[in-house]
Amino acid sequence: MKSKIEALLFATNTGFTTEEIAKRVGITIKDAKKAIEELKKELKERGSSIEIINENGRWRMTIKSYLVPLVRDLLPMDMPKSKLKTLAVIVFKSPVKQSEVVAIRGNKAYEHIRELEKEGFVSSKKYGRTRMLNITRKFFEKFDVDKDVLRRFKLHEQKQ
Repeated sequence: MKSKIEALLFATNTGFTTEEIAKRVGITIKDAKKAIEELKKELKERGSSIEIINENGRWRMTIKSYLVPLVRDLLPMDMPKSKLKTLAVIVFKSPVKQSEVVAIRGNKAYEHIRELEKEGFVSSKKYGRTRMLNITRKFFEKFDVDKDVLRRFKLHEQKQ
């Protein structure tokens, strides 16, 4: 049972709820919770480089944050550098007006923003004559960014 759960968590980028895990493995939710906790404990006890985390009610496996710099260049990145830079502006300034992003990144940012919205990394809402941009849950999952770490970083940057 634990090996099945481990395989599920290893194979997904978006994670599974406890209910989804229980259904896929064919066990009760209570048994799924117990098995997940046992897996987490086993990984920690053996000093594994991976851990099981729960973000927004979804369980997934991830590389421990202190090891990400070691493997970052090995992780697949299918986004052009220019679009990634536009995304970075949105991430560090969000919520941010589209007009501000365009002022920083140039007119190409309009296309980047459309693509980032289509890909699910950015959401936008009408805000006067412009749009207000925000990052989405998918961004945090895909780029393995912890919301609290990002929030603390932004606070630190504002103080300086």
